[in-house]
Amino acid sequence: MSSLTFYTISALRTYGYGYVISIEHHDSFMSVAEGLNQAVRNLKRVNIEENAGDMWLVTGF
Repeated sequence: MSSLTFYTISALRTYGYGYVISIEHHDSFMSVAEGLNQAVRNLKRVNIEENAGDMWLVTGF
């Protein structure tokens, strides 16, 4: 899986970022179309689509 994880997206959302996430493709062994399709598939797996509302998990007891 991509180095971009669910936790990265969560961290961005925690600090109020909810805009564009760029895709860069530099694999010369893969076509542009395949690279884009795989990048989009990876982003869809980690993207947060629903607003969770108030924070419900408390840590640091």
